[in-house]
Amino acid sequence: MQNTFQHRTILRRATVLLGSAMLAFLLSGCGEHAPALEAKVSSPVGRPGVCVQCNKKIDDVSEENLVTVEGVEYIVCDEKCAADLKKWIAEQ
Repeated sequence: MQNTFQHRTILRRATVLLGSAMLAFLLSGCGEHAPALEAKVSSPVGRPGVCVQCNKKIDDVSEENLVTVEGVEYIVCDEKCAADLKKWIAEQ
């Protein structure tokens, strides 16, 4: 009887010790975290591009080649493609 009581006491202490160690490990964390990601907005201005309407290559996109429709910026080669794009989006 005494032997069973000692085994239960040892088992209980080991369980409490293991649980405490696991809790301490979880609360301490690993000490490092992933680096914060930064959103970088890049502009197509000054880079090569393609007209979304007629697929014409544009060697150097300028501000005149950009048109914003419903909050989205598109690259177009001229005013005709800009008008066609706006019309096509309105029909969707």
